[in-house]
Amino acid sequence: MQAEAPPQPPHIYDEPSFLRRILGDEILEIVLFVLTLGVGWLVWLAFVAPKGKTPAKDFVNVTIYDYRTAQRARWQQVWLREVFGKIALPVMLATGFSVLFGSAQGSTVFAAYHIMGGLAGVVLEDKRTIWDYIGRTYLVYEPRARRN
Repeated sequence: MQAEAPPQPPHIYDEPSFLRRILGDEILEIVLFVLTLGVGWLVWLAFVAPKGKTPAKDFVNVTIYDYRTAQRARWQQVWLREVFGKIALPVMLATGFSVLFGSAQGSTVFAAYHIMGGLAGVVLEDKRTIWDYIGRTYLVYEPRARRN
């Protein structure tokens, strides 16, 4: 049986620049999460997720799209990508490593997960991060004039 070719984004799109990806996908998201004590960020996410957004992505004009259909990501995909892929999974990995090897190793695993996960969006050919693979998504930069 022949191996199936990996899926390709269904249409040509404007991928976010490295700076926009780092600002909107990591740093600004962390700042907003901390400023709203996490709870405010989750409430905010509930309002913007149906539009394929996160709180930070709304500021930097980036939208999350479904990799298989090229439609805006459903709210479930956004939550899977953001809450499981960026928060729950690395916390579970870090906790496991902390229990087995000590807290310093757990912290290292948490940081390494985010650094490698984010760098994947820069070095991989399809420019998708680990959490994009988890949510089956990709990011599109949408200037204000083109947004719905």
